[in-house]
Amino acid sequence: MKRILIRLLLAGLSLLPLTACNVDRLAECIRIEGVERVRTQGFTRLQLVLRVANETGRNLRLKEATLAFYPPEASEAIATAVLAEPVVVHRRTTGAVDTRWRVEYARALAWMPLLRALEGGTLDGWRVSLRLKGRSGLVSANISEERVPLSLFLRTFGIDSTSVANTVNP
Repeated sequence: MKRILIRLLLAGLSLLPLTACNVDRLAECIRIEGVERVRTQGFTRLQLVLRVANETGRNLRLKEATLAFYPPEASEAIATAVLAEPVVVHRRTTGAVDTRWRVEYARALAWMPLLRALEGGTLDGWRVSLRLKGRSGLVSANISEERVPLSLFLRTFGIDSTSVANTVNP
């Protein structure tokens, strides 16, 4: 479950740079280069330290982030990951960015169907909604997407269901 959340949270954090860079140059300006450390703190807390490069001239600040996961044909989310405290990526730097997340479940063991889908590489019907509030210099950004197919969301960041399955079940 920890690895699944890592992949999805990386994708969510990657959306913040849209406020700081020309969309055509986004991959050149901001990069998530890897995960340095993951630490669970109980069942509902996650610390994720990312190695991030910000080559823009502006500090990037992620104030709020929420990712909600929906199983096929469901009207309610089974799990939600919420950024516990704001995150800052300093301008013209490459380094570790510490993020802390709170994970909320609709019911006990609600994450099991998602884990099974990721292990099998079959994400058909799974959806993710996201809400991000961020800032780059003087510009604020509110990014919101509702029930995007999970496979499309992951592909946006170069992650496919096969690589997720290999990560979840090495």
